[in-house]
Amino acid sequence: ETSRMALGDARMQDAIAQETEKVSNSYMGVLSMVRLIGKAFVVTAFVGLKVPGVLKHSLAMPAWMLLFAVLRSSMLRGALATLNQAHVSLLNVVQETCSKYQLIVEYAARPKMVDIFSKTAAEVESAFNGAEVVVSHNNLAGHILAPLYIGLHIAYNASHVLDGGMSLGVFMTSVAVYKKLAQVYTEFYSIFMAVSGSLGAFKKCVEAYNMETELKGRKELNRKRRAATHATRKEILGKIAGHQFSDTGAVVFRTDMIDI
Repeated sequence: ETSRMALGDARMQDAIAQETEKVSNSYMGVLSMVRLIGKAFVVTAFVGLKVPGVLKHSLAMPAWMLLFAVLRSSMLRGALATLNQAHVSLLNVVQETCSKYQLIVEYAARPKMVDIFSKTAAEVESAFNGAEVVVSHNNLAGHILAPLYIGLHIAYNASHVLDGGMSLGVFMTSVAVYKKLAQVYTEFYSIFMAVSGSLGAFKKCVEAYNMETELKGRKELNRKRRAATHATRKEILGKIAGHQFSDTGAVVFRTDMIDI
């Protein structure tokens, strides 16, 4: 009861309804990341065998994505934490209004509660828009990866095709390779950012579900009550004629002693 009161109903509801879903989705995201790592390894090995010149340039792709993810992950977690806090505040307002509605009516405080709800809802909307802006900016890094590399490849190697330094087949294959690698790294980057954004939800779920419980105290109280009940029952029934106790302390009725 103490842990529940310290956590709050709104926080627990948010942890069960939303944060748990984010954590489960992140688990599936981690599995998808493992799959993409294997896919990237296969594609990279193929590129190294068929188009060795593209391999050294393509290795810069994951480095660029990783650098951008590290720089933006903290900002994403902060925006999502602000959104979560605003959502919990809105739940608190709704729960308090519902639980104390009669008191609010008696004191004619409904307009005040409407104003509080409107203000909190506006904060949720503002926090949601801020989080969406951060997510959109994060996704931009993945979307520009393929056009950037293909554009640089065309600008640098088009002249080599014209003067015969590079065959047209290798040139077109390199474009296809850059596009394929960019798709793999972009998908991996998107999942990584989603998992990174759910770390705050994971911490809150761990905190909520690992708070101190009263299970041990209730168990000890139950054992004391059972012992007291047994002792009282033994004392009362011992005074009643027609009953006797076995060596173990259990009640034995005379009718139970009949050999059937």
